[in-house]
Amino acid sequence: AGIGNIHGVYPENWQGLNFDVLAKIQEKTGTMPLVLHGGSGLTDEDFQNCVANGIAKINIFTDINCAAARAAYDNYREGRGLTDLQNEITQAVKQETMKKMRVFGSVGRG
Repeated sequence: AGIGNIHGVYPENWQGLNFDVLAKIQEKTGTMPLVLHGGSGLTDEDFQNCVANGIAKINIFTDINCAAARAAYDNYREGRGLTDLQNEITQAVKQETMKKMRVFGSVGRG
C-alpha cells in the first residue's frame, strides 16, 4: 500500500499523504525503517508526521535542486559563469539541507 507521495513537484490537485495507511504500514513493519520517496513540497507538519510514523529516510532532491537553481538565477550577472556562481549555489543547498534537517529532527543525530 502506498501513502500517496510522488517524485518531483506535487500537482495542484494532489490530495496529500494518507497518514492512516502510513500508521498501518508502521504497525506491520515494527521497527523497520521506512523511506519516503518524493518528499519535496510537503509541509513541515507533514514531514514531522512522517518521522513520527516510522519514516527514517526522506528523499527531497527536488527541493534541494530548486534551491540550487534559484541561487544560480538570483546571482547570475552577465559575464559570470557556473564556477563564479558555485559558492552561492553551494550555500543555498547547504541552507536548504540544514532547514530540512531541523524539520526532520535529525540535527545532532549520528
